[in-house]
Amino acid sequence: MYRQILVAPEHRKYQRILWRFSSEDPVSIYALNTVTFGVVSAPYLAQRTLKQLTDEEKDFPLASNIVRESTYVDDILGASDSLDEALFIRNQLICLLKKGGFELRKWLSNERSLLSDLPEEHVYTGCPLINGTQQNHIFLMSKY
Repeated sequence: MYRQILVAPEHRKYQRILWRFSSEDPVSIYALNTVTFGVVSAPYLAQRTLKQLTDEEKDFPLASNIVRESTYVDDILGASDSLDEALFIRNQLICLLKKGGFELRKWLSNERSLLSDLPEEHVYTGCPLINGTQQNHIFLMSKY
């Protein structure tokens, strides 16, 4: 997630690293262009980026609410009582996050039809709990 968030050019000077490939090489200075994993501010910057996205993109109210209220780090969890609404929410989530440069991956659902038209590489298949037996709630989960 962090590597998908670009830092404003005027702030990149605060994310510099020194690097050399061997002790014989001169030290090079690099300014990092994206939020960097391991930096104390990274979790805040990532969550603040998502909040800003939901504040700016008013065309996706259901998805914005889910991102604001049901996101933990890079996981999003949503639920619906109907398949039509779940599909609508899924599509809103995809569009909203795409506006911010995030491509949702590792989709899970207890309703296989919600996953059937997604690219195969975006669907998470390693979860045995998703078996399509739930009748009332359709759960969506994704990572970006």
